[in-house]
Amino acid sequence: MEIINKNIGYLRRSRGWTQKQLADKLGITRSTVAAYEEYRATPPLAKLKKLAATFEIDFERFIHIDLEIENRIHNSTSFVKI
Repeated sequence: MEIINKNIGYLRRSRGWTQKQLADKLGITRSTVAAYEEYRATPPLAKLKKLAATFEIDFERFIHIDLEIENRIHNSTSFVKI
């Protein structure tokens, strides 16, 4: 489940949101968001679905793919025209 926790922090930061802003969008406390990002808690299923919807990302990608690494790979891929 560490990918989920990592993705929460990565997606929040990539959107320029504070933990408080994300918490307000989800109807939870800032400390709960911090607990998710610090690997001290994992969101329940209903909250995972709301997180994916809030971040506008496919649920399966959100829970299974390390999005930060995927983004780095995507951004570092360059094509050479011949």
